[in-house]
This record gives sequence, structure tokens and C-alpha cells, in this order.
Amino acid sequence: MFKESKSAVDKALTAQKEMTSVIFAASEKAVSKAEEAQREYNVRSNEFRGQLDDQAKTLLPREEARVLFTSLDQRLEVLKKEIDSLRESRSEMSGRDLADLARHEQKNWSVGIISALVVGLLAIVVSVVLFAIDFSKH
Repeated sequence: MFKESKSAVDKALTAQKEMTSVIFAASEKAVSKAEEAQREYNVRSNEFRGQLDDQAKTLLPREEARVLFTSLDQRLEVLKKEIDSLRESRSEMSGRDLADLARHEQKNWSVGIISALVVGLLAIVVSVVLFAIDFSKH
């Protein structure tokens, strides 16, 4: 009986050793898979962090954007004032040009009327003189 007990205990110990070896191998395999999965996660996570970092570098901070927009608004106001000034100056110049043209046209009409009057008067004077000469001959 002792030999049988010893044999049973030896078999149980051997079975326990084999089961421990199998469990240890499975545990090692699970740890290896977990480590590989963690490595892959770390790579993806680092890529994602890199993308976020790149994105953050290209984004314009709110305060900087506010300052930039304020500066652009001020520049636009200056440009609007300059454009208004140029329009006013252009309008004044156009008005002067139109007034000069009207004066020039008026002067041309005046010269034409005076010339016509002078020619008419000369024609009357010549007619009267010719009439007087012709009248004195008769």
C-alpha cells in the first residue's frame, strides 16, 4: 500500500509539474501577446500624439488671431478713408474738368457770336457804302 501511495503521489506530483509547466507556458504566451499588443498600442498612440502635436503647431492661437483681425480691421479703416479721399478728389477734379469744358464751350460760342456780329456789321457797312456810292451815281 505504501508503494501504491507513493506511486500515486509521484503520479500526482508529475501531473502537477506538467500542469504547472503548461500553465507557465500559457502564462508566458499571454504575457508575450500582451507585451506585443502594448507595443502596437504605444506606436499608434505615439503616432496620434505626433499628429496632435503637428496640428497644434499649425493652429493659430485665439489671442493671436484676435490681434491679427484687429490689425486688419484697422488697416481696412485706413484704406476706406483713403479710398473715400481719392473718390472725393476725383469727383472734385471731374467737376473742375466739366466746368473748364463748359467755360471753353461758352468761350467758343461767344467768339462765334461776336465773329458773326462783326461779319454781319461789316456786311451792313459795306452794303450801306455800296448803296451810298450807287445812290450818289444816280
